Amino acid sequence: ALENNTFIRYNKKQRKAVVLCPLRKKSGLISLDRKELTVSERKCYIFADPDPKCLLIRPFADHDEKGLDEEVRRIREKVETPFIYVAFKINDWNKELTPWEADAAFGNERFGAGAKDTLAYIENDLIPWVKEHYPVAENLPAILGGYSLAGLFCLWTCYESDYFSLIASCSPSVWYPGWIEYAGEHVPHAKKVYLSLGKKEEKTKNRLMRTVGDCIKVQYEMFVATGKIEATLEWNEGNHFVDVSERMAKGFTWCMDRDIHTDALIYRTTVISEGMKLSEATVERVVDLQRRYQRQGHEIDFVDFLLDDENEVLRRCDEAERYLLTVTARRPYEDRV
Repeated sequence: ALENNTFIRYNKKQRKAVVLCPLRKKSGLISLDRKELTVSERKCYIFADPDPKCLLIRPFADHDEKGLDEEVRRIREKVETPFIYVAFKINDWNKELTPWEADAAFGNERFGAGAKDTLAYIENDLIPWVKEHYPVAENLPAILGGYSLAGLFCLWTCYESDYFSLIASCSPSVWYPGWIEYAGEHVPHAKKVYLSLGKKEEKTKNRLMRTVGDCIKVQYEMFVATGKIEATLEWNEGNHFVDVSERMAKGFTWCMDRDIHTDALIYRTTVISEGMKLSEATVERVVDLQRRYQRQGHEIDFVDFLLDDENEVLRRCDEAERYLLTVTARRPYEDRV
């Protein structure tokens, strides 16, 4: 038994464990298949719903391992979207997550340049293995999340790879030598990025690490300045080592809330399955409209956009956007009244 009414049930015959977590709805407990295994010589933990709608990938180290069950439980508490969560072990924390070599921030251990090999492992070994053994659709939304140096790795990945459209970078080591310069010279591929930092993290005597507050503000402003990325920066209570499971859960669920709406997935799937001749840009525009309507407290019916005529779909998008602009423009006056 874990805390907060969470249990792990082990099936000796099938040699697997199942995590039982309470849901927000009054529907009792839901089972997540939990496995501990090795994929291409790396230790992995996989928590999977029967029909996942999104893929969560997270590097972890020895100091994270005990908190993974709690992290998954908290994600399950916050969202009802089925998902598959894959955590893989980092064996050398200071070498496998950093993009180039750098002097030690403290102690004598220098940082390495192993990020490229770690990304290659994710894309060439881990993801193909997951797709082979689980019902993961080819276009399933993928979220890469990490903490500390793993958070930095996630940010670096969004500049180097277009596989992950969503990034959850919690308390990332953006103080890393040369990082801000690198970020300013490269173009990110992600569409949504969650950033977070503890309010006390910059209050340290370490000259390098105390720049983390200013650096993460610059990083956030860079994402916003693109005009194409939805980004948020959340400030948490405490220092770097406070409630890592909760901080990671908030990062993953923020990403899921923004791109894994059931209606949006149904729309995408229907367009593909029916062979509708709609471009990806048009599909993305309809999905984006749904998000914007929800943020304004309104609803939009995807059935109205399930047409084989792209021009008509775009015309209806224009109408929906004009309505949304009208409602938005009217709001300040209504608030005053």
